[in-house]
Amino acid sequence: MQYEQELTDILLQNAELQEIFGILHEMHLPNAFVCAGAIRTLIWNHQTKHTTSLVLGNIDVYYQSRTETAENHQILSTLLNQKYSKYLWELNNISLFIPHKGIQPTGETIEQVLTQFPETCSAIGVNIDVQGNLTILAPFGLQDLFEMRVNPTPHYASKNESQIAFMHRINRKNWQQKWPELELKY
Repeated sequence: MQYEQELTDILLQNAELQEIFGILHEMHLPNAFVCAGAIRTLIWNHQTKHTTSLVLGNIDVYYQSRTETAENHQILSTLLNQKYSKYLWELNNISLFIPHKGIQPTGETIEQVLTQFPETCSAIGVNIDVQGNLTILAPFGLQDLFEMRVNPTPHYASKNESQIAFMHRINRKNWQQKWPELELKY
């Protein structure tokens, strides 16, 4: 996969990301993937030479536990947010449907869930295991992420309602204010 080694180098050198995975391992989530915004922000800031801090930024964590109940999920989420409050944790067990979350990507695997994210540059998930091995999930590749292109995923490009939601999201995020180098496609 193009850009895989560059992504690996950036991620393994980032102390905050290493800390985040240490916390996830401590919380017994060794197979969890950090997805979307945290990874996107790290790469965009690297590409544009901005400094990066994941503190007080959303950390979208996706994992799969078929045995976890909604109550246990809420307890874990609350504990994580209280104990490690310098990060804004958003835990997502893809095996659970949480009604109050509204539109929630679904799938049998983390990679299937990533295909339902709004933009290809956000459809990225990474896991660093306890031995320091990195797993990258990028169903649409890494090119848009590294070349700073914001394209809708097929899920958001194919339906009129989804296209409108995608445009509203892009306008709401206002990414071009921080990263004027971005190329927006919609």
